Amino acid sequence: MTMMLMMMISLIMMPYIINIQYKLMYMIMAFYYLIFIMLSFSEFYSFMNLKVVYHQLLSLDNLSYLLIMLSLWILLLMLLSKGNNGDNKMYLNIHNILILLLSLTFLMNDYLMFYLCFESILIPIFMMILGWGYQPERIQAGLYMVLYTLFASLPLLLSLFLFMSYFNSLFISYLLFSNLFYLEYNWLIIMWMVVTMFAFLVKMPIYMFHLWLPKAHVEAPLVGSMLLAGVLLKLGGYGIIRMIFLFKCLYINMSYYFICFIMLGGIYSALVCLNQTDLKMLIAYSSVAHMSIMTSGLLTLSYLGIQGGMMLMLGHGLCSSGLFFIGNIMYERFNTRSMLVIKGLSNLSYLMNVLWFIMLVNNISAPPSMNLFSEISLFISLLKWSFLMFVLLIIYMFICSCYTLYLYYMTNHGKINLSYSFNNNNLRELIVVILHLIPLNLYIMKSEIFYFIY
Repeated sequence: MTMMLMMMISLIMMPYIINIQYKLMYMIMAFYYLIFIMLSFSEFYSFMNLKVVYHQLLSLDNLSYLLIMLSLWILLLMLLSKGNNGDNKMYLNIHNILILLLSLTFLMNDYLMFYLCFESILIPIFMMILGWGYQPERIQAGLYMVLYTLFASLPLLLSLFLFMSYFNSLFISYLLFSNLFYLEYNWLIIMWMVVTMFAFLVKMPIYMFHLWLPKAHVEAPLVGSMLLAGVLLKLGGYGIIRMIFLFKCLYINMSYYFICFIMLGGIYSALVCLNQTDLKMLIAYSSVAHMSIMTSGLLTLSYLGIQGGMMLMLGHGLCSSGLFFIGNIMYERFNTRSMLVIKGLSNLSYLMNVLWFIMLVNNISAPPSMNLFSEISLFISLLKWSFLMFVLLIIYMFICSCYTLYLYYMTNHGKINLSYSFNNNNLRELIVVILHLIPLNLYIMKSEIFYFIY
């Protein structure tokens, strides 16, 4: 594991060492990422039956490894999506910093080090939004993101200090296997639980704490939107899985209130999608709805809920990133994100129309995508937890199907506005879209890698 981390650092630094031009550096870095991903998967399959590997401050299990692979894959697609703008030295530096911070976040076995890496990721993302955003409102969007997440993360830091004073350790492997929270059921312990999980729920985000996400998505550049949807939202789910079993006894008594609140917020977010005309805003609110069902499944504390949450994190990361990429293609052709103007895509580009349709049906969990099997696992876990969730799940599935059909209909049908030109798609764009779809639909053939055991 340490050798793999050192190999990743050397691969990142190699283009700087050999002193080449930055356009060529993009190609070499992309080639390095592909090699590293192939080597990592070969090593992953070799120890997959061991389930958990611990080494001092670093820990590695199925969840960490899958999210590291997702991060590397999304960052590789971010490099490919940059196109002819790949001569910016600052962007490459930010890109490499993100790789290291994300990898360290998923590898840390110490809660305090995890917190530091978890919050440090905000800095390069904030620089991406301010440096390559489209509108002057990007400053406000960046401040929204930073203030929301930092405000929610400060109580988590105080909670970690309480952990340290109470147990004299912050190692994940120690706290999870010790007899921790068989504590007295009182309001102080409940507040401790809520404060600890609040930072991750805002990062997901759940409804009512989500206002930073649509603003950040709309004002961020393409690479920023792909990173936010593909990786950053998964940090919240990863943190919930790592922390939720510390308060297992309390969540058994309190999960009813949390799950009902989150599910109702997800349904309302899906309804908000039906009222959107901005393409990126609609995709951003759909992410809030999907993360709500994932969070509800995790809070059931069942094996199927955690397995389904893991699968949905990967499936949504690939699908949402692909949706933002195709939406950016439309923005570049039509010079607008308004679906009142983007019309007649089916008559302008047949190939992109097919890929757009495949990506949207994956978004509503059509087979054989990972989203289908993940939502089946999540629905079973929620119905097993309470059969009354059947009503909320039916409403949720119906509204999600409605806004997806609304998105497809608004962009692909209608009269073409001849004042806008739609050039043929280049090979780079087609490759990026296909590279989103291949793992999204073929990952399920290796479903045993989603088995997660502490």
